[in-house]
Amino acid sequence: MGQSLIQGLIASGLKHGLCIQGRTKARTLNVAQQYDVTPFHAQCQIDILIIAVKPHQVQDAIAPLMPYLASSLIVSVLAGISVATLKQYFSNQTIVRAMPNLAVAQQAGLTALYSEAETKIHLDYINELFQGLGQTCWLEAESSMHAATVFLGSAPAFFIRFYQGLLSQGEQALSHSICESMLKNALIAALDLLGQYAPEEAMQRVASKGGITQEGLVHLNSELDKLLDQTITAALERSRAIE
Repeated sequence: MGQSLIQGLIASGLKHGLCIQGRTKARTLNVAQQYDVTPFHAQCQIDILIIAVKPHQVQDAIAPLMPYLASSLIVSVLAGISVATLKQYFSNQTIVRAMPNLAVAQQAGLTALYSEAETKIHLDYINELFQGLGQTCWLEAESSMHAATVFLGSAPAFFIRFYQGLLSQGEQALSHSICESMLKNALIAALDLLGQYAPEEAMQRVASKGGITQEGLVHLNSELDKLLDQTITAALERSRAIE
């Protein structure tokens, strides 16, 4: 996620304002060279710190920065890590939790945001920053970040897994390249329908009564809801366990 944010911020015109700090010096230099941005040094002014490492890497990543963060805004992209936990590191700073998805790299993402802070100018600043990467939505309760993590952060992988399953089935009758082209086009068609109709009506536009699609949906519907319930429940429980 960190590199997707870097790509999106560069695309939004903020390249010269970026300063990178990785969990190790070697990692910092590698990422800085890859994107031609500035590695952290003592002269960097940190107006906003975006933390986008694995939760267990936080302490090592931020340790070199702590003397320079007294007046910084803190944005955490750490899945499952609460504001209360973050305050153990940043007791006096404004903290915003953010859950973007990988599409921020193309400035086409959606970022869910939450903060306990009431300083409007700070929150407007963060909102504008992430709107440069796509769209934003603000959550009223921090507990909603668990759902945002699953339905915004994890959901692309769930869609891809379903696509992978269809591809595997299709390759039993078609070449990989032809099946892949068909399924990617089907995804485009599905998104187009969902842009016009509610899901039930969108399916009805494809599935005629007693037809081939309807027959497949009968079998899919009998198993899918149970599987999705298990999938989402497991992901939500993992998010809460991290907190």
